[in-house]
Amino acid sequence: MQRTKEINLRAGHRGRVRDRFLREGLDGFLPHEVLELLLFYAVAQKDTKIMAHSLINRFGTLSRVLHANKEELTEVEGIGAHTAAFLSELLVLARYAIKDKPLPATYDSPASVGKYFVSYYRDKKAPSLDVALFNNRLEMLQTVHLCDGELGSPRFQIKDAVEAAYSCNASSLVLASATQKPIAFPDYEDFCLFRSILKVFRDTGLTLNEIVLVSGSQYNTLLKYLKEGIWNKDTAECFWADCGYGTGEKVKSVTSPDTASVLCKMLYYGGGRKAEERGAGILERYPSLSALLSMTHDTLIETCALSSSTAVFLKLLSPLYAYTKLEEAKANTPSFADEEDLGRFFCDIHAGREEETVSLLMVDERNRLLDVKVFVGGTVNTIMVAPRVLTETAVRARAKSVAVAHNHPFGNTVPSDADVYMTSVIKRAFEQMDISFLGHFVVNEREYTLL
Repeated sequence: MQRTKEINLRAGHRGRVRDRFLREGLDGFLPHEVLELLLFYAVAQKDTKIMAHSLINRFGTLSRVLHANKEELTEVEGIGAHTAAFLSELLVLARYAIKDKPLPATYDSPASVGKYFVSYYRDKKAPSLDVALFNNRLEMLQTVHLCDGELGSPRFQIKDAVEAAYSCNASSLVLASATQKPIAFPDYEDFCLFRSILKVFRDTGLTLNEIVLVSGSQYNTLLKYLKEGIWNKDTAECFWADCGYGTGEKVKSVTSPDTASVLCKMLYYGGGRKAEERGAGILERYPSLSALLSMTHDTLIETCALSSSTAVFLKLLSPLYAYTKLEEAKANTPSFADEEDLGRFFCDIHAGREEETVSLLMVDERNRLLDVKVFVGGTVNTIMVAPRVLTETAVRARAKSVAVAHNHPFGNTVPSDADVYMTSVIKRAFEQMDISFLGHFVVNEREYTLL
């Protein structure tokens, strides 16, 4: 009876630690706490806290633990061959996921989404209304069925599309409707409805990329009519989907063998053989590992049929990579020779963040690192850090020069007007304090733009 009680307490502890990660990310975790969380996936039942402390005592930092070879790891009491293999492969998996390039099939033009939906609706016999959700790189995250019927149907609720977008951190979407009309062109009532739909999405912080109407093997993309303010059925221009779309063959995903094997290993470590078997089905839905890992915890459970524990493991990988990169920098005090060094560093430490985050890098007169501060607490689209907070932090560190960065989560690095304005404000603030400003970087996990 006592033994059962202890096991239940440990199980509750593991759940609480995972919940803490989902709420706060890894920023508030100490190195041994991150290790404890990771070891949940390699060690069943046992208390992993003592093992985590032993590893940190032996190697000094989390980064050094994860870079150690299997033989060194097994010298630590309690670390067997399986656990050593698990720890030694974590950063390899995380690095691959972050650097994994999206598939070429991004949906970045009206024709590409039109052809996609002709194929999507190939087997549909009744009207259907659906939404395709995208990140800022125009990678399709998923397609969600909203209701049976068309855009004018009373069953259609715009909030359903907005909630679907929020659930997977989508930044933009495409509405699509399969119609039984003989041509893929809206009625005047539909045209009026489109205007109100467009306004709602703008008000909720989402971009409506396109509205697609599909009739059999023909499609029409409708935003051009809204932009031009034209509705004239006599000038309707519809398109026929060619190149195999809509002619009996479904669009197929093409994934490299490396990506497939890496995902299977991730799923195995996160949930065992049962989770690993879901790998092929998951790769049919998502265009890249980075697109998959950009999903929220709840969306991973719903769309991939994964357990909560496995979904947490997938969400851990990118933040783990960023955590170790920041830890390494603070331990090794590197020098930054040029823009490329700075840009690559900022990309690494912002990897996997699902909200906009500001970081301040401070260096001495030889451009050697003094400290890095990360300011969290933003949303998918914005974060506010007062210039005074940045300058005060730099003055306290006795910095001679600084660089600032913020991320566009899972998106491109094109600066917004607000980014350009804030750069000028921050630059003036540092100049007043005689601190050299090396630039403001807008980053994602792979690319950067210097303002």
